[in-house]
Amino acid sequence: YVAEQLSQIENEKNGVEYFLHIGVACYLNATFKQADSIEKKIKATISRELNDRRIEPKERYAVDFDPKLTSTYDADLIGFTGLYNQKKFKADKSDWELKALRTLSAAFAIDIANFKELNDKTSFDEGDTALEFVALQIKKVAQILPGAKAYHSGGDEFKVMAHSQGNDEEFKDKVKYVAEQLSQIENEKNGVEYFLHIGVACYLNATFKQADSIEKKIKATISRELNDRRIEPKERYAVDFDPKLTSTYDADLIGFTGLYNQKKFKADKSDWELKALRTLSAAFAIDIANFKELNDKTSFDEGDTALEFVALQIKKVAQILPGAKAYHSGGDEFKVMAHSQGNDEEFKDKVKYVAEQLS
Repeated sequence: YVAEQLSQIENEKNGVEYFLHIGVACYLNATFKQADSIEKKIKATISRELNDRRIEPKERYAVDFDPKLTSTYDADLIGFTGLYNQKKFKADKSDWELKALRTLSAAFAIDIANFKELNDKTSFDEGDTALEFVALQIKKVAQILPGAKAYHSGGDEFKVMAHSQGNDEEFKDKVKYVAEQLSQIENEKNGVEYFLHIGVACYLNATFKQADSIEKKIKATISRELNDRRIEPKERYAVDFDPKLTSTYDADLIGFTGLYNQKKFKADKSDWELKALRTLSAAFAIDIANFKELNDKTSFDEGDTALEFVALQIKKVAQILPGAKAYHSGGDEFKVMAHSQGNDEEFKDKVKYVAEQLS
């Protein structure tokens, strides 16, 4: 009765009707994991319905009095995409990377190009439709690799993991073919074309950190291209069969800015501050004035262009200080750290000159 009453709760504002999804597990040893699983199933079912009809209260809830019913719905699957979720990815990744120490393996890191623009210019429903479309294609293509698992790891990001079944050369051919097929996935809505960035690490002891690094490099390269030309499928992916190739791309560098990231900044800061106890040192804290207004009045692409422009200038100017390191520490914030190389007065002059140049 409570579930029925909750299903009647609804309201409307500016033409948007809102109501509740309700999942209930009611039995001995019931858990919230089971209730969440039931609610996700309701949500997934409703999300597949057309928006041109009313969702009746009786469709908005489910009460399971038998735990066997709940167990048929996998709580690790994301309903509307049909792929495993981030929690499942993290759980599986450790075992996968352990096996990858002794078996040729492939890690795919994938995200959707122009996804934010799609959400901005259309709606979050269209964004969900795009995620569902992409997930379906990834799931279908990944089946080419026996035993492969596909995950919707959060936002517009996806992962695929697979191991060779014995014939390593055949496995490599299939991995390359899968990457090529993924690069063909594209769609368009309201003038926004979306496709995939794909990075693949395929070798002994492959890791998702390496795959992410390759995918970021693809993304950074594409982001530097002009928007007035089509990005061809062959430009959307890279498969590395040699770990030495991947290592040339520093995972601590942010691709499109070319500066070290926040993680690297935090790691370096302790050593820098320790040395600063006995050496004249300079810490620069920098942010971009009016950056939020720029994003609000233009687009996030323009914001990224501004970050890239600023980062390039900071990197160039910071080189005036020998041994200086520059970081994009998050959002519109940057850091530069440097130590005197011995001549403290000269160092002070250079620090002041760098600040003037940055201004």
